[in-house]
Amino acid sequence: MEQQHRRHDGTSPLPFAMDWSHPPFKWNGRNTMWPQDSHIGWRYCVTIPTWVITPQATDMDPVLFYRVQVGLQSPKGITTTRTILRKFNDFLELRVALRNMFPSKNLPPTPPKQMTRGLNVKFFEKRQQTMEDWIIRLLSDFETSRSMVVATFFELESAAKSSFRDENQQIASGGMPLNSDLTDALERLDTHEELETTKWKSRENLQQAILERERLTQMQCDMDELQRKLLDMELKLESQKGDKTKIESSTISPEKDQVLHELEVTRNKFKHLLKKHQELEAKSKADVIVLVKEVKSLRSTQAQLTQQLNESLEEKSNAEKLLQQEKLISEKEKADRMKLIHDWESLHNRLLECRVNLLNESADSICNNSSSLQSAFELLQISDYQIEILLAEAHFLLQDDKQEVSAMTDISKVENCGTAVDYELKNVLSKILIDNITLQKIVSSVVHYALKVSSSTGKDDAEIPADN
Repeated sequence: MEQQHRRHDGTSPLPFAMDWSHPPFKWNGRNTMWPQDSHIGWRYCVTIPTWVITPQATDMDPVLFYRVQVGLQSPKGITTTRTILRKFNDFLELRVALRNMFPSKNLPPTPPKQMTRGLNVKFFEKRQQTMEDWIIRLLSDFETSRSMVVATFFELESAAKSSFRDENQQIASGGMPLNSDLTDALERLDTHEELETTKWKSRENLQQAILERERLTQMQCDMDELQRKLLDMELKLESQKGDKTKIESSTISPEKDQVLHELEVTRNKFKHLLKKHQELEAKSKADVIVLVKEVKSLRSTQAQLTQQLNESLEEKSNAEKLLQQEKLISEKEKADRMKLIHDWESLHNRLLECRVNLLNESADSICNNSSSLQSAFELLQISDYQIEILLAEAHFLLQDDKQEVSAMTDISKVENCGTAVDYELKNVLSKILIDNITLQKIVSSVVHYALKVSSSTGKDDAEIPADN
């Protein structure tokens, strides 16, 4: 609370004695309303409205830049904004610099660092809000928000200069002359900015020079140590060389012969193994060639066998179809044969029923008995009628057989199976039956004629006694 009262008291070391303030709830350009009174002095706020990702090399993660918006408000209530780009590592360096400047302060920790590869938009949006909250907690401290490290990091001098220029352009566009105080303030601001930039660069150059000097000193120490070790090693080598010369002078001859002998034996073994290896390699190549040929032959044989198997399966399928057709034809022939026998038996029985048994009675009794003669005539008429019907049915059956065999011949060459024999048998039986019916008809006509003759003769004999 005490820090809040000390803000905007004109004692800030920042340009124009500006102090930090909470950002506005809603931005409305130059007429944006800030949380506190706009006539208490210059103030600034920091927000992170957006972010952008810049692609890098294929083996590196893309770099995430935060668009940091620095807002300024003048005592006249005019609001201006300026946008700068900062990486996450830049915020880490800012915290390190503030910790070095204020070692006793408990600065808020930065959000944990994460790899940007493979992350989605929701993570970046959440990260953006987290970073903005961290900046607000960091700048809520009175001394931290007034430090030159913060002013340099957020480029408050450049933001103030841009605000002055915008205001002067508005005044110039309105036709009013520029105030000399404003011009002097701009010049002082430029000078102050250049001075701070130079001071910052000088400090970095000094730190870099100190690091380089420490590195050179360390390298010099390392070189001296290496040189000392080299001299010691040379002395040891010289001493060892003298001792080795003395020892070799006494033992070199037998050891050399033994080593040469072992070397010759090893060389012979190597040649033998090399020759054996070459022979095995040549044999292996020949075996590989034979195997390749056999594999090709087996593949060709497999293809031929597969083709033959397919042909056999196709022939088997065709044979099964033919067998099924023949089975159906045989069953149909059997059914037709049974039907033919039944039809012929029926016709034969009906033919037997049509016969007139006139031979049991004598012609004289028939002629003398007028009632018997009349009955005989009626029986002959009925028999003739039935014989006509049987003859028509026999012709009809014969015609049906001819049409059926003609249709089967068009489909499956009847002359190569037993159907032709059945047809010929049907034809012969039909002709015999027709001839029998025809003969019966002729016999019936003869009997009819005989009855007529007998009847006329009986009448004549009856008339002669009457005349006498």
